[in-house]
Amino acid sequence: MRSLNSILEEENRVVIEETFVKSIEDGRLVDFRERELKTGSIVLIFNVCDTDNGIYVKFALII
Repeated sequence: MRSLNSILEEENRVVIEETFVKSIEDGRLVDFRERELKTGSIVLIFNVCDTDNGIYVKFALII
């Protein structure tokens, strides 16, 4: 497992253990957002933070 400080740029297959952070979407707090693409894949978007940093995560689940 890695800390958020060690992530310097976009990477594939990173494993972290941190805390989900809610974000504001259309004036309400949400844990994550999900969208289904025309291909049937699902895109998940969420925020993660530790005591020093936070990151915005966006990834696709290919079905």
